[in-house]
Amino acid sequence: MSKYEYPPHIEAQVSRMVRAFFSRGTRIERTAREADLAGVDYVYRVNQRCPLGVRCRFDRPIYASRTDVTWRSTEPRKMRAGTYAPLALFFWFQKEILVTGRGLDVYRMQARIDWTPRAVHPNGDGTGWIEVTIPELREWGALLRSCDRDHWITEAEAIDADRRIATILAHWEPGASGPLF
Repeated sequence: MSKYEYPPHIEAQVSRMVRAFFSRGTRIERTAREADLAGVDYVYRVNQRCPLGVRCRFDRPIYASRTDVTWRSTEPRKMRAGTYAPLALFFWFQKEILVTGRGLDVYRMQARIDWTPRAVHPNGDGTGWIEVTIPELREWGALLRSCDRDHWITEAEAIDADRRIATILAHWEPGASGPLF
């Protein structure tokens, strides 16, 4: 089992919350490992064309989901090139139980962030990670939804989350690196 392959009970929790993030009737399929977008845990294809990146965080401090999300140091380049998934879900687990999650509009964040002054923290494998805080994501309107173990709620700053998600799914094209509205 590789670093990004998880037991069936973890995969089932992720799959359930991925499905719950989208409206009924949305087609969601898990892609092969080869479709990886540079270190995410899972990649899904939504409505046959739009990629979704999923990250899992295990046994982090209980406050971690309220402070930040982290990106590999290789991901900003992919975002600038428009080759990264336009939507990303981050899930935090405690003792292998999904306890919370965040759903992001990646290109809304990308349009507003300045990656240059941010510290790159080494992973120990030749790569690094970069922190983006939850307050920044809220300020930019890039944080669409948050979840507990069972339900997603729309963030106040993204009251139009359903419309934005539908627009991203309908209009996303590889290479288009800006937000869709």
